[in-house]
Amino acid sequence: MPAEPLLDRAEVMRACAQALSRARGSGHDVLVSIGARTCAAPALNATSCVPSGERSFLWRSPWSRRRIVASGSAIDLTGRGDGRFDSVQGKWRALAGQAVVAGTDRGPLLVGGFAFRPSPRDAGERQGLPDGLMWVPQVVFLTAGDGATETVVSSLVTPRSSPADVADALMALAGDARKNLAARTGCVPPARRAIETVDLPVQGDWNDLVKKAAEAIEAGAFEKVVLARAEEIRADEDFDVPAALSLLEQEDPGTAVFGAQVGRSWFIGATPEYLLTANGPRVETLALAGSARRDSSPLRDRALARELMSSVKERHEHRLVADALTAFLDEHCRDVHGEAEPQVAKFARIQHLRTRLRGTRRGRDTKGLLGLVAALHPTPALGGHPRPAALDWLDTHEKLDRGWYAAPLGWTDREDDGEFAVTIRSALVQGDRATLYAGCGVVAGSVPDNEYRETALKLRVMRAALGLDRLDRSQP
Repeated sequence: MPAEPLLDRAEVMRACAQALSRARGSGHDVLVSIGARTCAAPALNATSCVPSGERSFLWRSPWSRRRIVASGSAIDLTGRGDGRFDSVQGKWRALAGQAVVAGTDRGPLLVGGFAFRPSPRDAGERQGLPDGLMWVPQVVFLTAGDGATETVVSSLVTPRSSPADVADALMALAGDARKNLAARTGCVPPARRAIETVDLPVQGDWNDLVKKAAEAIEAGAFEKVVLARAEEIRADEDFDVPAALSLLEQEDPGTAVFGAQVGRSWFIGATPEYLLTANGPRVETLALAGSARRDSSPLRDRALARELMSSVKERHEHRLVADALTAFLDEHCRDVHGEAEPQVAKFARIQHLRTRLRGTRRGRDTKGLLGLVAALHPTPALGGHPRPAALDWLDTHEKLDRGWYAAPLGWTDREDDGEFAVTIRSALVQGDRATLYAGCGVVAGSVPDNEYRETALKLRVMRAALGLDRLDRSQP
């Protein structure tokens, strides 16, 4: 017996006709989104519902416990330069304000990410990823914290569209999505051999860069700067992105696992840090700075945590971030409060000092969520402090193109709720090539060799996920 259709065709036709009426009345394209409750929730590696070569977005949040598996793009919203966030925000507000929503009241999601710094005007897209790109997926599986799952399909209706054709397309999208819910199970990244590895920069140049940064700090140029390095790797075979996402999800439940596909480029990772989350009037941010390794011995692991808490250098680095985030919330929110002292947050291979901070938005019509993201990025945990001086120094001295590394990636909706993570512990994957990123904060007293070891520890996360290193859970 054929399965009952996920969507009611009559309801879909009514929504498409309403969208066409709005499109003809305004002369602009109108978004139509139809939602339905579903029983099954796809796993994060359910890329069987993502057509090969198409756009996709995968998300597992430990903060809201939401999961998103999305494919295709009904419309792209792009931004360039320093105004990339505001450009996307303005386009989204106009689009979401006219959208026709039927079925459930969820409505469309906007997903995607941004570059750490805009590219030069004549540089075009770097690594296949633009300065800012968010999009409305054609198909979204959204699982809420209580386990309830919705499927939302979306399409753009032009003044010349046929409602019947749009309805047929939406019904087909929903039908195909239901068929393709199955995920690969038991994914273990197949071993990959690196046949070429390029360090950016090499260790000697890295040590020199850390020394220069420390000298600038001693001279009073700034208090902290965050340096990044990368490994460019060519493997003997294409990397298995679904398997990498599966391992990242299993390896550390406390991280946000993400994957954004743009053409043949995948940007994937597992980050312990969120930039900003918004739910109704409440917003939260997170100070995550100060690091120590984990140890397989519980006694030694606790000792490392105590050393982290008592380290003058690590506490100073953390306080710079926490103070800057508090000042940001004081400017944009009321009822600001947070933890009085940092806590030690333990992840699979590393532990950090963490302080949670929250506030209530003064008005949701002044700065949208992306406007707040723009005002906050980059925090001292990503760029440095004071921000202008640290970024100017990086522009002069750091030769690495970070691309989407250490930048905001996430989702928002028509209610201006959403989550944006900081894309640390990440990699850009293109077939048999991958660029793995890591960074560390430099303050007074930083030792180059120690900072190099810290970045090497952070790179292990993505090396294991891509099958370049053997996963040894007995050695954090």
